Amino acid sequence: MQLGINDSDPVDKRSSLNGAPSQNGVGNMSQNWGRRGNSVTIKQLINETGKPRLGQFDCPVESINYLDFDYRTPMYKAASYWKKKFHFKQFQFLGGVSEDLIFGCAFADTGYLGMVFLYTYNPKTNQLWKKTLRTPLAHGMKLSSSPENGVSTFEKGGWFIQQKYQRVETGHQKRLIVRGPDVDIEALIEEPNTYENMRLCSQTGHNGWTYAQKTAGVPVTGHCSSRIGEFNLEEVKSFGHHDFTAGYLRRETFWNWACFSTELDGELIGMNVSRGVNETTWSENCLWYNNLLQNTSGVDFIFDRDDLFSPWNLRSVDQSINLVFHPVNEHKERLDAWVFASNFHQLFGYFSGEIVVDGRSIIIEKAWGFVEDQYAKW
Repeated sequence: MQLGINDSDPVDKRSSLNGAPSQNGVGNMSQNWGRRGNSVTIKQLINETGKPRLGQFDCPVESINYLDFDYRTPMYKAASYWKKKFHFKQFQFLGGVSEDLIFGCAFADTGYLGMVFLYTYNPKTNQLWKKTLRTPLAHGMKLSSSPENGVSTFEKGGWFIQQKYQRVETGHQKRLIVRGPDVDIEALIEEPNTYENMRLCSQTGHNGWTYAQKTAGVPVTGHCSSRIGEFNLEEVKSFGHHDFTAGYLRRETFWNWACFSTELDGELIGMNVSRGVNETTWSENCLWYNNLLQNTSGVDFIFDRDDLFSPWNLRSVDQSINLVFHPVNEHKERLDAWVFASNFHQLFGYFSGEIVVDGRSIIIEKAWGFVEDQYAKW
């Protein structure tokens, strides 16, 4: 696969789009702080020669136009249309955390199977409501190819679930709507124009790539009603996370992931870190402080797979993250079929420890968030 793009493409030249590291690379964190420089938009991730733009982007990416990708086999032979279609994977998740309520909703389209999972959890009462919906060949599901302006919908069997993305004059909106038996959710994440998303595309395996766009450390408004109770998201001071991931991921893969969102002394703070994907040249690991993004180095996840509810330790190589995660409950999926397998654990709980933002130590006492341990064959 040839990397990079044509210089005539309308992109932010400070991003790592020519196969070379950005000048805002990990290692000089003070220069890494506050990366937004202009309002240029990348219209399409795949350029006119069928190659993905790789790197970390300071500007919006309008369309993940994967059908324009020059997809090859590992032996460089052109892949068939059906391989191009069924090897493409998408995952979109919107969640909120607070002392009173943790909720999450995910869409996943593996080509062979579509899946939605959603849950609501009250940390004070330990009440958990959850639901998983599966549909062969993603029937009844349509996922947006744009993380900026688009709609992802699942509508089947009395369920209507939607994630909507829209760029507006004041910034960017991410909206979740869930209508179904025993649950009614409408949640809105509003990112101001000053907010810096983590946007990244990296090579995956020999012939694939992964695009990821992440949000954390942003308030959530709206309401959430389920069997565990009714909640006004603004009143319970909910903070949100969003994940838009798409691409040609490895056929058999794993990842660990962690995220939190909180407010500390009036300052908005968020974290997104992972291992197992998005590690080729660039990393999705980052912190947010009052809407500004700071890249971090690789993070080690130390946990007991035989006892996932024991504390997890997260430590970054650059020492900007030194946290302990305390699980309180989880959503899990386990499926072992012929062409598809998943052993998925998304645990919710709280983080404590220390992060370093722009050279300043910040003590985290009880920031609610998520961790994941996932194996997938898809």
